[in-house]
Amino acid sequence: MQISYKKPAWYWFFSFVLFMIGGVLLRDGGAQPALLATIDHVNDGLGISDPGSFAIGAKDIFLHGWVQPANYWVVGFWPPGFMLLEGWLLKVFGGNAPIIVLAQVCACAMLATMVTVQRRYLSRFVSIAAASLLPFLIFVFPMPRLFLFEPIGIVMSETFSVSFFITAGLLMLEAVESGRLRVAAWAGLLYALSAYFRSQYEVFVMVATAVGVLAVVALAWRARKAKAPSIRTDSLFSIKAILLALTVAHVLMVPWRMHSYATHGNFLWVQTSSLTVRTALSTDDALLAENGSFVINGGGNLACKLEPDYCGKNDRSLFLKAFFQNPVKWISAKLALARNYWNTFSYPHNPLSAWFYAMDGVANIVFLLCLLISLPLLWVVRGYRWWAVLAWSVASLYGAAAVIFVLVHFESRYFYILKIFSFTTVMSMMAIWWRGSSVGWRMAR
Repeated sequence: MQISYKKPAWYWFFSFVLFMIGGVLLRDGGAQPALLATIDHVNDGLGISDPGSFAIGAKDIFLHGWVQPANYWVVGFWPPGFMLLEGWLLKVFGGNAPIIVLAQVCACAMLATMVTVQRRYLSRFVSIAAASLLPFLIFVFPMPRLFLFEPIGIVMSETFSVSFFITAGLLMLEAVESGRLRVAAWAGLLYALSAYFRSQYEVFVMVATAVGVLAVVALAWRARKAKAPSIRTDSLFSIKAILLALTVAHVLMVPWRMHSYATHGNFLWVQTSSLTVRTALSTDDALLAENGSFVINGGGNLACKLEPDYCGKNDRSLFLKAFFQNPVKWISAKLALARNYWNTFSYPHNPLSAWFYAMDGVANIVFLLCLLISLPLLWVVRGYRWWAVLAWSVASLYGAAAVIFVLVHFESRYFYILKIFSFTTVMSMMAIWWRGSSVGWRMAR
């Protein structure tokens, strides 16, 4: 029997193997956890950090079925996705299992799914050979390797949220291209999963919902103004796909919101917003006393600095008031800091190689160019049949990123999804432009 390497199953398999080999052999960053580390090693070695906190919750889930009262703070600060995954892996393979390798297998399987879906979508516009190679282009740069399949990225859990989110966006485009609404439902599932693994993706879902509602209203208004009997078929199908994906995402997110209500008396996804307000209204000295220099460096206490009379007052209304009284100064201060945090690492003490720094410098320029040209390119491809879904996806991510970057302190890793998303989206739009300029924009399904 002749094997066709064009088939998605084979592409997925080879992608998975390549990611696993890279995760085992490559080390773009300096101090990374040992590949065969157990859950106790992760907890002891990384302490009170995101990975260490996940390990605390995972071990409780493994031993007791759920996070214990003494450690309940971890599910107030973080959603439970990665803790549950680690806990379930421990239940299957034992408490001394190499948790990083096991999580890496799961992560690489999802990454392989992401590039396979991307390949399928790109193949609608370019040759199968180009569509097979383009998804791997981003891994020429060190940050995606470090962040998505090497050990330090695995224990941060964002490998999962990033791959869930990017795949969901690609599935939305695939849903409208193929005319299958059930694909949009799968996208909704992945949007929800991204939020369960990292809290900032809940912001993305909420902003996507707001943008989606505004888009529906705008299309309805446009149809009424044009005195058309109904919204255009393509637009109507796009609306159905977006609303279905968002409905599925919100329904699947209800259980955790109900948990928050039962535990904290509110429907917030996580309880860190109160911490954001408190740190924003804290003085430098107060933050330094709590080892919060990273908040100061990242512009996290601008409310106190711009309105000194508000310092020390844990009041959400004062936090917002400080912003709206000083929007230009606030945003200018954040923009002045953004250049430093656009780099992969914001702290100079990481023992990285000169090669890493050189490649990362090139990558940061490429990612910045992708970010800058993405909106003009979106306008260039406005003749694309399913442009509404593409525009919704871009507006949702960029809108949510703007909210987070303005109101929350900077960390370099907060920019990673923006870099990966803009690179991936520009690649898709370039493929659309290539095909559209060749055969016309009204492409059939």
